[in-house]
Formats: sequence, C-alpha cells, structure tokens
Amino acid sequence: MEETTSQPLRRSRKALVAVGLVALFTACNPMRGCAASEFELAPDSRLPRWMQRPSGYQRADVTVRIAFYTPPVDVENVVAEMFHSHGKRLDRQTGRFFQFPGDTPVGRFPRWSIVVINGVMEVLEFRRLDSLYYVTDDKTLIDRATVAVSRPRQTPLK
Repeated sequence: MEETTSQPLRRSRKALVAVGLVALFTACNPMRGCAASEFELAPDSRLPRWMQRPSGYQRADVTVRIAFYTPPVDVENVVAEMFHSHGKRLDRQTGRFFQFPGDTPVGRFPRWSIVVINGVMEVLEFRRLDSLYYVTDDKTLIDRATVAVSRPRQTPLK
C-alpha cells in the first residue's frame, strides 16, 4: 500500500519552506552576508562621532544599534543605525570593523572592537557578555587602534 501525502500537508510544508526562505533573505544581505552579532549602545555611553543626534532630540531619546556582518566578499561589514526611543529609524551608516590588537582572550572581558565609518574611527568596548556596547575615550586604547588601522597590511575582518 503506497502512502500519499495529503494536499493540506503539502501546502503547509511549502508554506514552511517559504517562511524559512523569507527569514533567511531578511536576515542576510546578498553582499554583506549574515549578521554575526548585534549590539545596542548602552544608555550611559556617549554617541559615536559618526552618528549625529538630530536637533530636538536628547541623548536619552535615541539609541544606536550596530550589526557586525560576515561578508562573502570584501565590503563594508558593519551597519550602525540610530533609532528614536519609539522605534523610528533616524539614521543609518555603514563602515568597517577591525580587530583590536592584542585583544582579551575569548570569553574574557572587557573586549574592544575598532569601527571606522565615513573615515571616523571609534573604539567600542564590550564590558561583559551581553548585548550592550560603550564608546570609549581611553587615550591608550584609541592610540593602539589608530596604529592598528593605519598599518598598510591591516585588513578588515570578513
């Protein structure tokens, strides 16, 4: 006796595959690849210099989310977006992520990342394993990052 799949079951499988494909293409950019990680600027951190707060807004009214991508080709691998506290996107910038030299061993904190957007470098600090990041003003860290980014053979992480 041959087993047949009912028409509604076949439709539901097709719908499930379609939903999965939509989710995949929504989460991944054809050029940038898939987001490897996403973080939100801590409320008590200053804004990155590559993000300008619109006039009429206070710091508490906005946040900056940053996503790090793993692109299949050499393209900008960071997307930073500024949002109003009610969810409206106010700005979107793209740039490059560089590995911080001599970074803390995996699983230890704090950790730092270098992000360059529109030629402006910021050192981002990750103080613990969570979804928040801070923009640091530590001169020693900034000096190390400046040297690392200016090296001719230094390439962004892919």
